Amino acid sequence: HHDLLPENSLAALKAWEAKEDVWLADAQGIDPFAIEDSSLKATYAIVREALEGSIGARVWERELWRVSQTEGWHVRFGFLVTIQPVGTPESEKEALARWSALPAYIDTEIVNLREGLRQKYSAPKNIVRIVINQVDSLIGGSGPDQAFLSPAVRDKAPEFARAYERLFKEEMLPAFTRYRDFLEREYLPAAREDIGVSANPNGAQCYPGTVRDYSTLAMSGKDVHAAGLAQMDRIMS
Repeated sequence: HHDLLPENSLAALKAWEAKEDVWLADAQGIDPFAIEDSSLKATYAIVREALEGSIGARVWERELWRVSQTEGWHVRFGFLVTIQPVGTPESEKEALARWSALPAYIDTEIVNLREGLRQKYSAPKNIVRIVINQVDSLIGGSGPDQAFLSPAVRDKAPEFARAYERLFKEEMLPAFTRYRDFLEREYLPAAREDIGVSANPNGAQCYPGTVRDYSTLAMSGKDVHAAGLAQMDRIMS
């Protein structure tokens, strides 16, 4: 089915994290050497690694300052909407259901970001300015420049196109504007000047957590940097 967006409230995140904790505890109770089937050995290793990496990355508290020109909702969903299935009565119904949920999703992002500011988490000002410009382009975009109209452009059924365009104009566009105005008027003045995540609470701990999540290795950021310098010396010598 293609009729939902992910839950992004802080309460939903905590509920998901509780599930991860239970799953990891279950996985840790399994002796991998007792798994005889090779495919199950691989499945066990992949699942455990995914859980450990995700849990290790929690130190970022990324949900509290997710203003990103590459990972923000406007980018992720700006792609998803272009591959939203359409063309049948069922897929049209699912498209309307999914994208009707976008305004509430965006409003929840604003709630999360306000909580982040309260806890002294923020994205860098220069990133916030980029995202403001990106959302501005969504608000003013039309035709091929307006990704969020893609379902109505690709599905030629007049009734669906009218319903979807009404949803876009009356609900989605106002939500885009609320988000842009929030960033511009409230978030940008309070955002951090420093680029590095070390300026956020527990920022120094974010680097080893990220290395662990992306590389599966328990290394510090300094160790990774040193390894990179050593490799460059070897290559250039």
